[in-house]
Amino acid sequence: MRLLLISIISVLLMSSSLISDDDSKAKKMLKEALYLEVGLGQREKAFHAYEKILKSKDLPKETRALALLRKGIILDSYGKRESAIECYKTIIHHYSKMERIVREARQRLERGHHKVDPRERLEQEIKKLKKHRNDLIRHHKDDAADEVDNEMVKLKHKLHELNRHGDKHRIKENIEKLEKLLQHPDVKKNNEKKEHIKNEIKHLGIRLHSIEENERTKEMKEPHSRRPKPYRQNHERGDRGRPRYDQQAKIKDVKLQVKLLKKLLKELEKGLKKAEKKDHDELIETLEKKIDQMEEKKDHLEEWLEEQEEEEENNKRRRNIIRK
Repeated sequence: MRLLLISIISVLLMSSSLISDDDSKAKKMLKEALYLEVGLGQREKAFHAYEKILKSKDLPKETRALALLRKGIILDSYGKRESAIECYKTIIHHYSKMERIVREARQRLERGHHKVDPRERLEQEIKKLKKHRNDLIRHHKDDAADEVDNEMVKLKHKLHELNRHGDKHRIKENIEKLEKLLQHPDVKKNNEKKEHIKNEIKHLGIRLHSIEENERTKEMKEPHSRRPKPYRQNHERGDRGRPRYDQQAKIKDVKLQVKLLKKLLKELEKGLKKAEKKDHDELIETLEKKIDQMEEKKDHLEEWLEEQEEEEENNKRRRNIIRK
């Protein structure tokens, strides 16, 4: 998930030229929001920061215009074109003296709909479905919640496939962008920002190494199964060549595991909301990782159940053909 920007450097230079050394609170907030959006790529946090700035009273015109432009660009990247157009039109009609910002707003307005990253769109869709599912659960509509959950699983599989191909390339791009940002005069002067960016580059480097390591491991494992199975494949067989276990009991056990995982996920999501309210970054990161792990496990088990159902259907058809 990266912003669709002209370029990081041009945005920072533009903001630097428009924002003077004035110590006003709004201008400081705008600099912080730009750093969140452009430097760290944390658009959601930046979007809320821009909204907060725009609600401030006695705001200098250039600060308001730039905050409005950045808000519009974020909305555009999320596919909310109509809301973005409102921001651009407001700038063109009310801030005509801010030539550079007006020119940028006009270009964005005439450019048409931005190409939205498909991963981004899927993530937004999954978020909406998750919220909808939680609302259904609160109203004790479990069957409807299960249907929504199934839709989420399908979207997550699509996202997983896209991420597998896109992650490596995106991380390399982000490392390059951050390395360029380190050379910017504003960043060179600020040791705290410089250290933060260096840590971010280090973190991305570790992720890149991990992805490359996983790819190598996957290549070595081929032509084995591409995903973990919930049960061992090499079962001992009886005299008549049948597995020595009750298949229906195993299916029942997996269904129970899925049910328990869903309950655990709900509890973890509640904990995550509480952590987000308190801005507990370390706990948020731990809970998000745990949620992702559990959701992946749940998805694999659900896939296995689907396979068993398909196999059962095929066996029924074969038996019917034999009887005929």
